[in-house]
Amino acid sequence: MKITKEIIITILVLLVTIFGVVYTNKAISGRQSERLKNSNTILSRRVECNEQVDENYHRLWREECEFMGLETDCRLPSYRADSFGEIQEQQKKDCNYLYQ
Repeated sequence: MKITKEIIITILVLLVTIFGVVYTNKAISGRQSERLKNSNTILSRRVECNEQVDENYHRLWREECEFMGLETDCRLPSYRADSFGEIQEQQKKDCNYLYQ
């Protein structure tokens, strides 16, 4: 079998096409992986933010009880408890807005 110029060109075109497809698939896969990683990062930051809001809420509650001369797990008057609840709710909305 004689290897002609046309066969060599055909083989080269096929190799370039195959490598192009493989490279494109790797690039697409890399971008998808990066998007997934970014998505997971955003989700974990949102979770961390909400956890921090909860910690702040409980800390404020304890501090308010201590300020009033009560035990740290006291029952606060409804106007104070409601205001802490509103602050917590707004901060959680902020977390969800920041990390959507």
